[in-house]
Amino acid sequence: FLLGLDGGPRRITTDGRGIRGHAWTPDGSSIVYVANRDGAEALWRVGLDGGTPTRLPVAAAGRLRSPTLAAGRLVLAAQQVEIDLFAWESSSDGLLLVTSTAEDTAPVLASDGRLAFVSTRSGAPEVYVAEDDAPRRLTDFGGPLVGAVRWSPDGQRLAFEAQVEQQASVYVLDAAGGQPRALTDAAGYDVGPRWSADGRSVYFGSNRPDPMTVDTLAAWALWRVEGDGGAPERVGPLGSYVGEALPA
Repeated sequence: FLLGLDGGPRRITTDGRGIRGHAWTPDGSSIVYVANRDGAEALWRVGLDGGTPTRLPVAAAGRLRSPTLAAGRLVLAAQQVEIDLFAWESSSDGLLLVTSTAEDTAPVLASDGRLAFVSTRSGAPEVYVAEDDAPRRLTDFGGPLVGAVRWSPDGQRLAFEAQVEQQASVYVLDAAGGQPRALTDAAGYDVGPRWSADGRSVYFGSNRPDPMTVDTLAAWALWRVEGDGGAPERVGPLGSYVGEALPA
């Protein structure tokens, strides 16, 4: 946003992505900022009147942060991160289970031992399943944040959250592969999906507008939606939130 001394803030960018630092260009005509607009964090330039940002050809990889410009020079931080997954047996040290030069996070086991997790090894957060030590990518969002993966009780499907178009929604996906399907699609954030014990419903936390109260974003509450789709219903009081223990 641009804030003038004689008026309120005016929005410049509409990316729907996190911004990891910004700086004025020396001539004051535009803003340079770090954002993940197309699958990886990069440096972008946008005019004060908005419009389509231009990607700057900066040869830096990793978590880019804190750009600054002066005297014809650009300086920014680039943090290299590697996060791997480990497994422990009852009588052994940690065994490196899944490795890459990117971030492998949010592991969750199915009842038969299959592993689902989120990885940025493709350049953006995606859902993977590891079978026989060979990770297989199941999604191809190419940029949006993805997380909170959960197996269905029968191990046939996965539920997860993804932040697309400035809102977070709950998705389901066949563990064998295929196209993810959005179970929810409303203004606000639907997060933290958990399957019911019988696998027929998915519970999630949401601050979506509640038709029974007001039209604006409500307080957080616990909601439920059928695993095959349908209209979500609020099942907890306003101010409650999804947790690990949920009703069957």
